[in-house]
Amino acid sequence: MNINKLLKKQIEKYLDGDSLKLPQMQGFINAINNSYNSYEKDQALSTHAFKISEQDYAAINDQLKEEINIKRQGIKNLTEAINNIEDNTETNTSVDVNKDNMVGTFGYLNEQINKRKKVEQELKNSEYLLSATANRLSHLITNLNTGILLEDESRNIVLTNHLFCDIFCIPALPEEMKGMSCINSAEQSKHLFAAPDQLGASQIVAPIL
Repeated sequence: MNINKLLKKQIEKYLDGDSLKLPQMQGFINAINNSYNSYEKDQALSTHAFKISEQDYAAINDQLKEEINIKRQGIKNLTEAINNIEDNTETNTSVDVNKDNMVGTFGYLNEQINKRKKVEQELKNSEYLLSATANRLSHLITNLNTGILLEDESRNIVLTNHLFCDIFCIPALPEEMKGMSCINSAEQSKHLFAAPDQLGASQIVAPIL
């Protein structure tokens, strides 16, 4: 019989040779030996399982730390993106959100997006109104009973009407004259005006009829 090391030491310390020869003692020693062996086996399994659990815990802990760092970096990047698109020229403020609060950050981003959408819609409405006003003004000018020619700062034609073309015998439609330069034509035709020296862009002058 393979005697457990601890049990063997105890037998050598407390029992003599005659006691070991007794049949009852042999059964008792065998039972104790089995218990010792089972205990040591269970202890070894428990120690091994604890080591595995400790390794798993460390691996899971490292993974959680990595996920937290990724989340924090994501919130940081998102916050920087919000600050980049936010118009702070008037308030002179920046986004300051909790780096661990992803929900709060997304809520703030959604709020800013809604504000920008509102501003964009207001701009579209303003552009529509300006376009409608410009169309009405253009229609009014082109139908005036006066020869009209509007130039920009570069002396290029912005708008004219049929009567102006008729007055100066211009063989072109008013729409075809948009964008054409008036520098040379103004020099050639300024003698027809009551104040030729004052002829220039952004001035209203009357031709001599």
